[in-house]
Amino acid sequence: MLSVKGGGTYLTVSGPGCSDCIFEINLADGSLQRNWGDLGFSTVYGLAHWAGVAYGFSNSGSAFAIEFSGNSVVTTPIEIPPLPQA
Repeated sequence: MLSVKGGGTYLTVSGPGCSDCIFEINLADGSLQRNWGDLGFSTVYGLAHWAGVAYGFSNSGSAFAIEFSGNSVVTTPIEIPPLPQA
């Protein structure tokens, strides 16, 4: 779940026809404001917001930027370099 000061509150939801969709909810009453659609990544366990950009993190180790565009969501994978070997 992600809440942005001055913005929306979002969470990921899995179910039939959606490996992981991002929903915008009304934090005051928990009602669904909008289903932005499938993120294109499954088992998304983390959401974050920094410097005006939303990010997602999946169980497989993928990280991606999330852009809310028109009536849908666009994700851009982020390359994470491997940790140096000790």
